[in-house]
Amino acid sequence: MQRYYPTKLMPRVPEEAFKYPNGLAGPSGPITIDKFNVYKETDETRADYGRYKFYAQVGDKKMSTPASREDLNAYFDRVMTPGQLVERNFGERLHLPSHYAQFRLPEGIDPKGVRVAKDRSTADGACRPTSAKDAGARRSRKSPSTTAIRSSRPRARPASR
Repeated sequence: MQRYYPTKLMPRVPEEAFKYPNGLAGPSGPITIDKFNVYKETDETRADYGRYKFYAQVGDKKMSTPASREDLNAYFDRVMTPGQLVERNFGERLHLPSHYAQFRLPEGIDPKGVRVAKDRSTADGACRPTSAKDAGARRSRKSPSTTAIRSSRPRARPASR
């Protein structure tokens, strides 16, 4: 049973934790979750049609995101509060300190010359740290497609006199 339904074996959260307003520690003070629910996408033109999604309203921000099977089980089995689910699924959009605490630099790297950017080359959009040294090396390389385009163009011939 633990293999297929691990949330059935986890301790349940007290019922008082599901009463609104739920709060989170935000970047500039406490944040109140005004609304949180689960819904199924019904718009047939959307790519995520038929998938379950979380909707959260935090202040004036209204957000939704597709829900993972683990998060859905945790919500319906009452082992995670809506506040924990908002923190887990919407932490990046709300700029929560708990979201950014998961990113740590490797040992021996100076934090002044490092930026963290989303890696658009991967499907999951994982964040990847880069340093100024890496950025300089990356800028100096030419892409193979640019080189191919330049070499395949006919060269202008000098005008004959």
